[in-house]
Amino acid sequence: MSNIAYDPIKNKLTNIVGNSYLKRTLLLKLLDLFFLRSWYVKKLLKKYGEEYEARSKKSLKNTHRSTHNKWFVMDAGCGMGQYDKFLLKKFENVDITAVDLKDNYLKTCKEYFKKDIDAGRISFYSKNLIEIEYQQKFDIVMCIDVLEHIEEDECVIKNISRALQPEGYFIMHSPSNIYCKNKDCNIIDEHYRQGYSREEITDKLSRHGLEVLQTQYTYGIAGHIAWIIGVRIPIILINKLKVFGIMILFPYMLLILPFFIFLNFCDIKGNYNKGRGIYALAKKK
Repeated sequence: MSNIAYDPIKNKLTNIVGNSYLKRTLLLKLLDLFFLRSWYVKKLLKKYGEEYEARSKKSLKNTHRSTHNKWFVMDAGCGMGQYDKFLLKKFENVDITAVDLKDNYLKTCKEYFKKDIDAGRISFYSKNLIEIEYQQKFDIVMCIDVLEHIEEDECVIKNISRALQPEGYFIMHSPSNIYCKNKDCNIIDEHYRQGYSREEITDKLSRHGLEVLQTQYTYGIAGHIAWIIGVRIPIILINKLKVFGIMILFPYMLLILPFFIFLNFCDIKGNYNKGRGIYALAKKK
């Protein structure tokens, strides 16, 4: 991970896929594959989602009332909705509230998830996380690569803590700041801060009623190499070589894909003291 600005790239991809359901589905699958943070986040969502899904099914079985079988998630900064897609496909009883400030993301998400919106499984809202006022509503809140964009990050953490039900889980991911002594410390325009250290994010979460259960650096040595060959080089090819870059991208990705997947697999199995990303798992006290 470095000072590449991702927002212009994501905006361009959003425009390319347009209203095509198949293109959008393919794009989300590619994001899940090539961005290592998705591997970590989906692993956590699967583990704790299964816990709530089991409770919901047990409640439904015992009460025979469908109103008791939902569990609630907030996607705080939903972007293209890739984690929402994962949850909706994986769990039949999840109810998602997805919020973002970017109208283009919300517009395309509302079109892509129309069937799920009509079924009452997901809702999209234009909201500023600094101003949200949910009260003990959600079982899980995820905030993936968002907090580094916001100056008043502790205000957001406080609001998220208030929005969680007691014993609810907060999952966050961000770049880390432990490489700030080298050139990677340059903060790109779309970020307010470089990221967080393990100590800093633990302190901020703890101050707002969240018990930190786990922190882990991501994009360690293996993950960073995978990022270079699987993300950075393809972006350079496209930006520098334009059409020709796109033409050679497909054979290049086929060539590096096995090695790329192996490196990412090594990263999620490791426990690094350093990494260019970090996630935290916390529980509402």
